[in-house]
Amino acid sequence: MRRSNPRYEIVFKPSVEDPPVTVHASLTANEATVLFAAELQRLMSGRANGELEIRRKAAPSTKPAVVIRQTVAPPST
Repeated sequence: MRRSNPRYEIVFKPSVEDPPVTVHASLTANEATVLFAAELQRLMSGRANGELEIRRKAAPSTKPAVVIRQTVAPPST
């Protein structure tokens, strides 16, 4: 049986100076979307700043393409 590598990564970039952090990986776009939404809510409730992305990896040797990018900022009071 062939093992599948994750095709989508959910990545958080806290700032320009900090390296991006892969917080989740998934095999399907649907799962990546659900994980992205959950992570976005978690980061917002934790009052984080940065950017959250879904990246799609076409092949292990290629650079991932950004599917969606969302700025994360705490709610204004």
